[in-house]
Amino acid sequence: SLLILYIGLGIIAVVANYAYIYVYELSSEVMALASFAKAPGVFIAIPLLMFLSKRMEKKNIVIISTVIMSLMIALPHNLRLLDLFPANDSTFILVGLFVPLFLGYMLFPVSAIVLDSQLADIADQHELKTGYRSEGVIFSARSFGIKSTTGIGGFIAGFGLEHIGFPENAEVGALMQETITGLLVLNGPVYMCIYLVAAGCMAFYQLDRNSHNQILKELESIRGDREEIHASRGQRDSWLDRWNPSKKNTK
Repeated sequence: SLLILYIGLGIIAVVANYAYIYVYELSSEVMALASFAKAPGVFIAIPLLMFLSKRMEKKNIVIISTVIMSLMIALPHNLRLLDLFPANDSTFILVGLFVPLFLGYMLFPVSAIVLDSQLADIADQHELKTGYRSEGVIFSARSFGIKSTTGIGGFIAGFGLEHIGFPENAEVGALMQETITGLLVLNGPVYMCIYLVAAGCMAFYQLDRNSHNQILKELESIRGDREEIHASRGQRDSWLDRWNPSKKNTK
């Protein structure tokens, strides 16, 4: 799910600006509002996650937040495809574009934090099965996967722009309707479907709160046994040092 999410992010990072400029005809100053619309989510995510984690399983939090996020971020573009979105000269266009963006990116940090927490749970499960901690390997693979899949998303976006016939020297207001429709499809249905696939993949995640708590109890017991073994070995070595004549003579 994490890797699929970042494929979607790689796509939207490329094609969203094209849509803002050539579909909605926004100026660069107005486009800066998109960054401001995304920022508050970082501060809202933590209290929201604390509220949700007391009432829901991690898997369900990721699924629900991913679905809502995909619907919100794709909503303006889907509405424009259906001719239900305000015209470019409407006073409501900025509200229609950036309020759903704000709501969507308010949930993105929630998904990201929970997914990292699930990776830590998987590290506990791996330790129980193998006896070795592997957080370094798991999170290194995560970092590599994020960079790779974001790049794949950018490649898909570039292929999509080529497929819809986006011109190299495009001018605002001069694009063919088919190209405008293609930009809306990339930002709307394509992005939304990728995120819905990510939510569907999360349905296969097996660890829940009870099973993870059981894993932690078993790990605690195993670690306690190891500490007792090491302590007894230390006592035995200390006793041998006291009663070993050869060591006494060497002193």
